[in-house]
Amino acid sequence: MKSLVWLTVLLLAIPLVSPAVDRYVAPIGSGSACTQDLPCTLNTGLQQAVGGDTVYLLNGTYRQVVQTVRNGSANNRITIRALNRHQAIIEWPLGNVFDQLFDIKHDYITLQRVRLDGTGPNGSCWDLLRIHGVSQSDPAENVIVEDVLAHDSGHALLMLQSLRNLTVRDSTFDNSGLTAEDGEAIYISSASGFNPAIGANIHRNTFRRFTSNAVDYKGQARGINVHHNIFEDQKINVFNNYAGDGNIRSASNEQDTVNTSSGNFFANNIYRDSVGDYTIRVQGNRVDVLNNVFYNMSGSPFVSSRTMPQARIQGNVACSWRETLNLGAACDAPNCSNNRLNRPQSECDAEVNRILGEQ
Repeated sequence: MKSLVWLTVLLLAIPLVSPAVDRYVAPIGSGSACTQDLPCTLNTGLQQAVGGDTVYLLNGTYRQVVQTVRNGSANNRITIRALNRHQAIIEWPLGNVFDQLFDIKHDYITLQRVRLDGTGPNGSCWDLLRIHGVSQSDPAENVIVEDVLAHDSGHALLMLQSLRNLTVRDSTFDNSGLTAEDGEAIYISSASGFNPAIGANIHRNTFRRFTSNAVDYKGQARGINVHHNIFEDQKINVFNNYAGDGNIRSASNEQDTVNTSSGNFFANNIYRDSVGDYTIRVQGNRVDVLNNVFYNMSGSPFVSSRTMPQARIQGNVACSWRETLNLGAACDAPNCSNNRLNRPQSECDAEVNRILGEQ
């Protein structure tokens, strides 16, 4: 009898866990069944999804902005996934408006295999994909973005603010600056506001046809590791005749102190075909620029500004520059060393093969 009582107590103590549910959505979905035979709208699917669920996007064009609804958890993520790779297209529905096409605001969200089109019939979005928590005190944590195809934005391709522990991998981001705004490939934190971005692993991605900085580490960017990516075909914004103020750029703002140990890295990347005037500008927020390969680019010196002597700029190789490339007076020893400039293209080709082999 005692054994039966203890068994009953034990069973009552075990929490009831709802099974994970696959929810299917379609551009012309309706109702609330959210099954593959009776798909609902994307908004309904997101409203219904809880930790452990997967929202599958069926093929087609979803003309809407998207924002996540609630958190998943460490053991039960909420996954938003195209059923067929890049065949579910989320397209910008408005004119040139200060807004994001896809806004991830919650914890333990995974975004996979979707296509984001930031330009519709009437204009372009501000940012294609933004990871930004509900508030400054409630950042988006442990988000994963993988195998996403995102293209055509008015401003930045990837905006990172108010977050912790982000992973972005195996994705392609293409074509920014379709309005008279800067068109960074990756913009991190804020030039003026308090939007800390703490901890990100950004790797195995391709960023192309952006019209400003490749990576802009602003304000409270900490522990941001951008590595083993391809950055290519930077261009001038035809609306404002601007190509950014540093391909790899960092700065502090009025709400931040100068940070000499921020744990930010730009390492083992391939950067080619740039028209910008500046390659490296490290000011107010430490970024270590290590073992990258740069070729078919313009602008001299290589390091145009380095107000933070603790930042390491080492082991980079540059080839096929459009003019003679100088290291720059800002690149003083010892932390700025072992950079190989004006090298034959064969040296860059060897570094490209090394980096691709490490991806």
